[in-house]
Amino acid sequence: MKLRQEVWVFVAVAALLGWLLWSGMGSGVASRARSRATTMELERIGAPSADVARPAADGKQGVERTLFEPPSDTRPLAPLRFQEPPRGALLTLAAPPYPGPRARHFAPHLWRAPASVEPSGLFDDAEAEFADVEDLEPEVVANGSEMPAPGPAERAALEEGYRRVFDWIELQPGRPIFGRIVNGDRYGLREVNRAGEAVRFEEMVPATGRSRYPGQGPVTFERERVLEFGFADTLENQLELAFRALDGNVSASNYADAMAVAADCLDAAFEVPRALELAESLYSQCSAEQPDELEPRLGLARRHELAFELDRAMAEYESLATRYSHRAPLHVARAQLEARLLLDEAAEASFRAALERDSGYAPRLAFGQFLISRGRTEEAANVLEVAVRNAPQGPDARDARLELRLALASALAAEGRLAESFDQHVLALRGAPDSGEALAGALALERFRAEGADTFEQPAWLAGGADAGAPSLGFELLLASGAWYETKGDGVSARDAYLRALESDPLRTPAPLRRLVQLAVDNGYEDQALGFLERALEADPYDAWSLYQRARLSVDRGDPDGAARDLAAALAVEADFADALALLGELAWRRADFENGDLYLERALILAPERADLLELRALCLVQMDAFLDARDLAEAALAAEPERFAARAVSAWCAYRIEGPEEALVRLGELEDSLRSAPEDDARRGYTAAQIARVDEHRRMVAWRDEFERSTLANQWTQEDNVGPLVSLEDGQVLIEGAFSRAGETRLWREYPAEEFVSVELDLFFESAGSARVGVFLGRESARAGPRQIQAQVAIARNRDGATQARIVRGSTGADEWLDLSAAEFPADRWVRVRIERSGEGSDSSVGVALDGIPVLERVRVPGMGRASTPLRVGVFAEGDTGRPVRLLVDNVEVVRRLAR
Repeated sequence: MKLRQEVWVFVAVAALLGWLLWSGMGSGVASRARSRATTMELERIGAPSADVARPAADGKQGVERTLFEPPSDTRPLAPLRFQEPPRGALLTLAAPPYPGPRARHFAPHLWRAPASVEPSGLFDDAEAEFADVEDLEPEVVANGSEMPAPGPAERAALEEGYRRVFDWIELQPGRPIFGRIVNGDRYGLREVNRAGEAVRFEEMVPATGRSRYPGQGPVTFERERVLEFGFADTLENQLELAFRALDGNVSASNYADAMAVAADCLDAAFEVPRALELAESLYSQCSAEQPDELEPRLGLARRHELAFELDRAMAEYESLATRYSHRAPLHVARAQLEARLLLDEAAEASFRAALERDSGYAPRLAFGQFLISRGRTEEAANVLEVAVRNAPQGPDARDARLELRLALASALAAEGRLAESFDQHVLALRGAPDSGEALAGALALERFRAEGADTFEQPAWLAGGADAGAPSLGFELLLASGAWYETKGDGVSARDAYLRALESDPLRTPAPLRRLVQLAVDNGYEDQALGFLERALEADPYDAWSLYQRARLSVDRGDPDGAARDLAAALAVEADFADALALLGELAWRRADFENGDLYLERALILAPERADLLELRALCLVQMDAFLDARDLAEAALAAEPERFAARAVSAWCAYRIEGPEEALVRLGELEDSLRSAPEDDARRGYTAAQIARVDEHRRMVAWRDEFERSTLANQWTQEDNVGPLVSLEDGQVLIEGAFSRAGETRLWREYPAEEFVSVELDLFFESAGSARVGVFLGRESARAGPRQIQAQVAIARNRDGATQARIVRGSTGADEWLDLSAAEFPADRWVRVRIERSGEGSDSSVGVALDGIPVLERVRVPGMGRASTPLRVGVFAEGDTGRPVRLLVDNVEVVRRLAR
């Protein structure tokens, strides 16, 4: 690293003083002892100010030249400001799988490069595509004609399906009639004492579920005519028939069957109207039959919970605790109720009490599921891993093992351990091949499996092949099959699967809606994606992925404030959401709020240190903050990860310009330009690189000359014209033009520069409003021949005696006296005004810009004559007035930027 010359001087002086001190101590002359009564006299020595070597508060150095450099009235220009290079978009997040990770673990599993695509037609005419087709007759095809009559195999399959939905009777062998049996207490029709009772039956059209004879009502069939009858194979009928089979008499012989039926009733509490009534009856009978058993009492308490009789349920648990406090199932059941009431501390205490009494799999499973529901998935995974190792064996415990593995897989997925979650789903599927949930998890997570890990055979029905074992597609399988179709490029099948999943479980709509959002975005339908996002956030306002995705779409639609609100909400849900932090950093960068952008990106990189796009974006923030060393390190880290990142290479080249100088920057930029030769001519990266090379090369040849008039004579090649009255003089380090006009004309002060060298002039003007003259600054070419001055090209800015701001633009030998009022600009009097005139372009493309106090007044005014090299340009100030008019004008701090010859 280069050291400043001040540091070298300090080191040299310190070394010299040290040597002198050492040599004095070793000279052999004994120092005279000081008497204790002698008072030491302290001499005050003024310490030099450190400010001369410390950067000034405005960023400018206190010393503008090196210590041993001879004085000069020119200096290099201040370094150029960084211009943003073309940059790729940040990585985005795909929709999470189901089951999937929590927001803090989205990275790196879900990262993907954003793509801009044209609408594919997938969501065109949405109403027609998503119309409800359930009301259409199966026998009628789209053109209205009837389908061919089914063959024997098809008819048998249809009848089997109808038997699952409708009651039926047979009046002729093998010819069932489908409808509904409407007898009172119809489930007792098979009892011996009702063998002669007629069957009242309402026939229906099985294809539509409507009455075949509307308005006629049920038909009574004598029992002698009915060969056979049966009830629909629905859950309600199954429970009612099982309850009737017990005949209301629970004994030791059928106790187990009664408990099983009662448990099934609890499971169907929200599907079967009489389920809780049946459960209460059975549990009461079982408790009376076995008064010392805990399970029937727990069943009653659970029945009260499902009926929302929570006070009765809690009272039941309190009552049981006096007798069965040593039993783990009681504490588990109580903990589940406390969790339902959001009494989390009490629930956790009850779960831990259950574990103290039983360290087996059942309490651990319940506790793990509680921890998952509370987002404590790491703890849940630890608890459930132990439970899986202690899982019961044997065919009777198959469902318990399945539930354990699925719970563990869910916890592992939430923790971002997707490969391990896939393994657990595969193991669960091997133990229970008919489990749709295990199959769905394996399908959803297969792309995340570890290299070389065991896989599974995908079912033939998924790819459209025949498979007699195809399951009925539940919520999980519909989601997984949709994701599988999506990876195969079949957007229509994926869309239909997600829509079916959306309808199949109204309580879990965010998951299919997220997938529909992703599908819509990938196919160029941002409006439909926003609609799906709104529905997802209505169902779950704390869905971090949906909030993040809506923020991304808001940025694309020009609503950064809305995006910032959504990202803040996502971070309130999950503070370690790396991609939300990154997007907030990008929003701050777009608003030129580089300090906050750097802070957001710093936090995001702590969570995702391997992200080259974030390293690059943070480097862009730091280079705008003039932290060039840190920016260079980050750019090099981004290039180490992805060597072709253009913006990172541009940052690295710019840091070389600010740290090592323009020569090194030109080398780096030249290498960057060479690497882009295969890119198209209109590539933005090529244009940027060429522009930066031109800027740096042009800028390094420029110097600034400054005159502060700190002398007694004018000198410095200034030329004055003061033969019309007002005189030019130096007073207190300023140029003073003062006096009354003896005749109409101009008093001027100017310098000449070759046209190819001159770049700009800046100076301070102060004139009094009491004056009666036009005063201002000019840049132009004038005739060098003897005689009256002839203006060939000129741009001037002035304030006239009435206070109006005026400009004069001369592009030829005529029109020199035409001043135009600039009503939108103010040229104030009685205070210092900084005026700047800048020339750009060469030859006939030469143009001029004017600014007052940094505010542009004229921009890129084309004046072709300014670029000719035949005669020099004159730049200076003037005061123009009529006879007898007074003027007082002060000029100071003139700075001219010129271009050195090559």
